[in-house]
Amino acid sequence: MNEDELIHRAVAAVRVTSGLNFSVVVAEATSVAQKGYRADAFLDLDLPDGRRRFIAECKSRVDRTSMLVQVKSRLDAARSTGLPLLVTHRMSTNMLDQCRQLGLNVIDAAGNCYLEDTGLFVLVKGNKPPDDAPGLPADYRGGTSYGSLRLIFALICKPELLGASYRELVSVSGISLGSVGWIFNDLESRGLVSQRDGNKRRHFLDLPRLQEEWAANYTHKLKPRLKTQRFSAPEPVANWWQRATSFRGDFLWGGEVAAAILDGHLKPITATLYTKRQWDKTAIARLVQEYKLRADHEGTIEIVESFWNFEDAQTTRGLAPSLLIYADLLALLDPRAVEAAAELRERHLHHA
Repeated sequence: MNEDELIHRAVAAVRVTSGLNFSVVVAEATSVAQKGYRADAFLDLDLPDGRRRFIAECKSRVDRTSMLVQVKSRLDAARSTGLPLLVTHRMSTNMLDQCRQLGLNVIDAAGNCYLEDTGLFVLVKGNKPPDDAPGLPADYRGGTSYGSLRLIFALICKPELLGASYRELVSVSGISLGSVGWIFNDLESRGLVSQRDGNKRRHFLDLPRLQEEWAANYTHKLKPRLKTQRFSAPEPVANWWQRATSFRGDFLWGGEVAAAILDGHLKPITATLYTKRQWDKTAIARLVQEYKLRADHEGTIEIVESFWNFEDAQTTRGLAPSLLIYADLLALLDPRAVEAAAELRERHLHHA
């Protein structure tokens, strides 16, 4: 399916699910370029209070927060020619919710959409794609389950575990023994991990894709199962974190602070701390008392329960594993953090 077919299919699907009737502007209009950007299409939407024009970019597959931020940045640069609009085959509920947080309008070939402007708000989600629409493989429960994400995290952070026994994998990930084989079967069937070779070892077949899948699912599937608590400090995080050095044995830095330590470019405005021993109430109380932290649901300091049982080069430095830092940064939906995530990915994630 080419871009023109995708656009017309999405327009037709949204007409059914929402009653909105987009019209696609003639192809010549798409040649308008601004700041080096060429639109895939312009769509007009007639409403009782007037016509809205949207500038559209097509993406056959959208499965990463970083893609949404990049699309929005390009469309915002050309905003004078129309409201930003992403068109795709199928937008998952999680990705659509992130579009809403970013303020990025979207429609898909399944009829899902998020559209917001003055006097306009439409949200449709949860529709399945049509049978003949290409896209992602069918969702698999194992890859996005709490236990599966824990095991995959351990494998990505310590690739040598691909050759470990199932009991070793249970020890480092904390999942049930019966789940391990099922998860490996699924990873093999999707071409992400090889079957065992003659030496009983596996290897990654598509590590970048597995890393991105894990980072996208962490925030919505794994983290909600973890204990977390937010606090505020008497001073901005940019000043506070550099003084907060006495708890290194109890916590690991994640998110923006970890990125600042690793690459030195980002000025943190939020701080994420992972407990080193599950949910250590005693260590948290000491931290709160020493640094005069105040419980605050909207606070910029977040403490998160750890979910792994291994150490790597990062944890010995007082930092969370790089993949987790990467996921933390993407979850902030902040262009500063997304840029830092891209730099961290290039320098600190495995590229096998």
